[in-house]
Amino acid sequence: MIKLFTVSIVFLFQHYFRKYIRSPFYFGFIYFLFFSTLSNAQTSAPDPKPDTCKIKVITQVKLDSVVLRWAPDLAIAWEQQLFNGFVVERVEIPDDTSQPVIKTKLNSSPLKPLTKEEWLKQFRKDNSFAMIAASQIYGADIKQAEIEPVSIRESYNKQLTRHGFALFAADNDAAVATASGLRFVDKNVKKQTNYLYKIYYPVALEGIYCDTGFVFVNSAELTKMPVMRSPAVKNGDGKIELYWDAGPKSQFSAYHIERAIAGTGKFERLNKNPFVSFQSENEDKNAAYFTDSVKNYVRYEYRIIGITAFGELSAPSQLTAAMAVDLTAPVAALITGVISDEKALRINWKLPAADSDLKSLTVGRGSTIDGPFLPVSPELGIGATTYLDNDQNPYSGNFYAIISKDTAGNTSYSLPFYGFIKDDIAPGIPTGLSGFIDTASVVHLKWNKGSEPDLKGYRIYYSNDPKHEFSNLTSFVLADTIFRDTIEKRTLTKHIYYKIVAVDNNYNHSGFSLPASIRRLDIIPPVSPVFDKLSVNDTAVILRWVNSTSDDVKELMLLRKLSSDTNWSEIKHWKQLPFPVVYMDKNLPKQKYFEYKLIATDSSGLKSDPSPVAGIRTYDNGLRPAIPEFTLEFIRDTKINRINWKYQEAGDYSFMLYRGLPGKPLTKFKMIKGDARNFEDHATLQGEYSYAIKVVYKDGGESPLSEKKVIQVN
Repeated sequence: MIKLFTVSIVFLFQHYFRKYIRSPFYFGFIYFLFFSTLSNAQTSAPDPKPDTCKIKVITQVKLDSVVLRWAPDLAIAWEQQLFNGFVVERVEIPDDTSQPVIKTKLNSSPLKPLTKEEWLKQFRKDNSFAMIAASQIYGADIKQAEIEPVSIRESYNKQLTRHGFALFAADNDAAVATASGLRFVDKNVKKQTNYLYKIYYPVALEGIYCDTGFVFVNSAELTKMPVMRSPAVKNGDGKIELYWDAGPKSQFSAYHIERAIAGTGKFERLNKNPFVSFQSENEDKNAAYFTDSVKNYVRYEYRIIGITAFGELSAPSQLTAAMAVDLTAPVAALITGVISDEKALRINWKLPAADSDLKSLTVGRGSTIDGPFLPVSPELGIGATTYLDNDQNPYSGNFYAIISKDTAGNTSYSLPFYGFIKDDIAPGIPTGLSGFIDTASVVHLKWNKGSEPDLKGYRIYYSNDPKHEFSNLTSFVLADTIFRDTIEKRTLTKHIYYKIVAVDNNYNHSGFSLPASIRRLDIIPPVSPVFDKLSVNDTAVILRWVNSTSDDVKELMLLRKLSSDTNWSEIKHWKQLPFPVVYMDKNLPKQKYFEYKLIATDSSGLKSDPSPVAGIRTYDNGLRPAIPEFTLEFIRDTKINRINWKYQEAGDYSFMLYRGLPGKPLTKFKMIKGDARNFEDHATLQGEYSYAIKVVYKDGGESPLSEKKVIQVN
């Protein structure tokens, strides 16, 4: 019985699948499908029988051998490999092209995983990667301890899980890769020789097509171990965050992280199992992240060791030093009051509790409750509880906060507290009030901004008569210098009047500004235009009408729709006088009934009622655009006449190809679909072939026959 202690390893694997997207085999889709299954996704699984798979192959060239690693990119193909195995073939390619290539089958029988008995004999039970691979290869024959895959509803998802786990184990242990039938070492290689390796299934796989895996090597070009770059660090409070390049170019599948106290050289490994970073949605997908919990103010050195897909370890990266620091802010003070003292403000506060590393207190002041709070006092002792601000701003907000700072430079801010000195001086009377009214009866007002430093804003007042009392329009103080007011359209008064007053921060009000008079809208729409006559020919509909008799008309709009439609479309909009009384509507579909109407707009933007609707039907002469050009080409090797043509018209149509055999006239030969623009005709006779093309529409229309073209076949 093989037991797998997989509780901690499953979490590692969830990390790994995200990383495996960047592995040399590029199995990114495996992680997506597997992880979505474990998260109880309610979506259905993809088609469990994809129609094509690929065998991904990588190599490692050594002094005396070539190491091959491969894997199928589909779970179903990997599962069939368990029974069928792989064939490894080598092709020796001489530099002298006159010499023949030498093909050699490197395995006498297909490479399959070891039997369960062989597996248990070769590997110890404490070899976690061997046990992981075995549990996936033999499935239900080997029981897992403590955990089962969650919510796996379909057998296809189980295939994905087994596939991914088995590949992960093979990546981290060369012996496991060999035992899984996914690795082969070719020790019979010549120096400075070109080889092409082929990996393929000995028999066709059921239900899918699998490409042969190819890889080319030169035995003189030895594979270099990738260099592991040193990590970057971010110092935290009680922690150090490491991150490093883990993109496709890194060539590593997993990592070991090691740490030592600076200067000791005594490194300890921080991860029990190979580490694979799992990125959140907002993190860089080409980076690995690791967080180490440490003591503050102790300098550490870190190095990373990469693990390749061949299960080999890189040399340690260069050292990166880091030190966690205190980032915890001290307890904030509490302001108990801000008191006006003639022309100064006194700020009082208390400390609920003093931190042992508290260094100083500073009084900060801002013009708003959100700050920023700039220091107005020197650094005060931690026993201070009051400060007199003689430099407060009488024209803006005086919001105070106590800034506490500890020995590490961390700061905290108290809740802000407002202080003010009495002010009874009103701002100046506003100037420059003016405005206009738009077509929606919205009045737009503007005015000059006052220069007072303590100006808070304005209040708006209105009246229908300048001699009457003005009413307050705004219950709030408006900070802007523009305002919009929607007024009643139907009223007997021709004008509306506005005044404004300025308000400072202490709510002192100025006197009224001069009034602004705004003329109300004209609400009587113009007289509707009317159609006089509609006629039609084979190219257009001719419309004639009588324009509106209103003297303030500024625009005219012509609209059209099919009688079966409900929505009208604007086809013409005239905005300059004089307006025309006739219009030709061209390029319309044939045999359709169209309706038209006219709308006039006056200078106030009011639109007339639509004119009475006028309708007319277009007719069809059945003639459609001809094919502008086509070409002929005789392909001698295949005895094919290739016909190419262009036709960019829209519609539902087909092409009728006419052909004349040598010595024969043109006759109908082939009806071709409308999306085609070429055709190949096998020329079985010698002599002169002739061709022409006609476009045949589904509605019965036809184009003229194109020009006849001939080509000589010999």
